Amino acid sequence: IIIVDPERAAETGRFVVVRQNSDTECTFKQLVRDAGKHYLKPLNPRYPIKPLESPCKIIGVVREAIRRFR
Repeated sequence: IIIVDPERAAETGRFVVVRQNSDTECTFKQLVRDAGKHYLKPLNPRYPIKPLESPCKIIGVVREAIRRFR
């Protein structure tokens, strides 16, 4: 469960919910910056870091996360 604030500024290092291109689905990743470009870093290190493509819409910044363990 994540709580997202659509009014909070999406700054480097924050976790964000993003809709890229014309996708109807959103993704939850960390916003990072390297060499002047922004990237989306997944929480799972087995997946690659991808450039923030345009057009994209940052839906909001994650304020809180609740994680349940089995």
